[in-house]
Amino acid sequence: MIPAHRGPLVRTVASGILVAIAVIASMHALTLVIDPGPWLTAGTTGVVLVSTTSCLVRYLLLRAAVDRAAARRAAGQGLSADRAADRASGNASFVATAAGVLVACWFVLARYGGPGQRFEPFVGPDSLDQVIERFRQATETMSTQVAPVGPGEAISMVAVGGTLLVLLVVDSLAGARMPGFAGVPLLLLWTPPLTLIGEVQWPVFLISVTAMLLLLTVDPVGVTPAGTASPTRRRSAAHSGSARGSRRSRQRRSRRRRSASPRAWPRCPRWPGRGASSSPRRPTRWSSRRSSTCASP
Repeated sequence: MIPAHRGPLVRTVASGILVAIAVIASMHALTLVIDPGPWLTAGTTGVVLVSTTSCLVRYLLLRAAVDRAAARRAAGQGLSADRAADRASGNASFVATAAGVLVACWFVLARYGGPGQRFEPFVGPDSLDQVIERFRQATETMSTQVAPVGPGEAISMVAVGGTLLVLLVVDSLAGARMPGFAGVPLLLLWTPPLTLIGEVQWPVFLISVTAMLLLLTVDPVGVTPAGTASPTRRRSAAHSGSARGSRRSRQRRSRRRRSASPRAWPRCPRWPGRGASSSPRRPTRWSSRRSSTCASP
């Protein structure tokens, strides 16, 4: 189990490993309809290569986002590492999936686009034509033969290509932080044996389901990593902090006004016979409060 408080980079690597394990295990479910052969080795190699590529690209993009957030946070502004990785996960998942698609296409063309069973790293239009021709042969084989079929080059290419396609979908969902839906595409690899044979090997089921459940613990939905507050808690804390700050500023302004204004001393009321006027003035508030300081008539 990967704790939820681990950083986004650790979660990225762990999710890539779990996705690769689940896809390789699900690929072995096809051995009920296709006899085991070199296609298992080719499929495992392709899954490891594509998964490593997409995981590396996603790791580098998230690492750059986390480093930028750390630099801004050091300057007094910026998000936490988890928040920065969360914002960059969408773009990182798209770019990583695109890189995985390129590597998967190259691998299929290099492995099955050449003559025979040789691996040709340099691909071209002839490799694409060979792959299309073998796909047509695989379609004819699947429509005329009964499972399990022999591990020919055409059938092997379809099995490996389908496995890589499932891997790309699962990896993109896991990279976009939707682990709950990542296990659904694995059913595409289980459908042929379930439809034709009516069963799936127990080890395949156990390993695939365990990997998907562990993937949920890598990036659990609704769990905030330790050391970071939830958005609602951050907003309430910011609101209370701003309220306290405004209250303090009002108190400071009030103290400055009181200190800047001159002190109002009370005046004694004028009584008849004192001063120019014979009518007495109405006592002020200060004189009514401090009448003891005034002289009596």
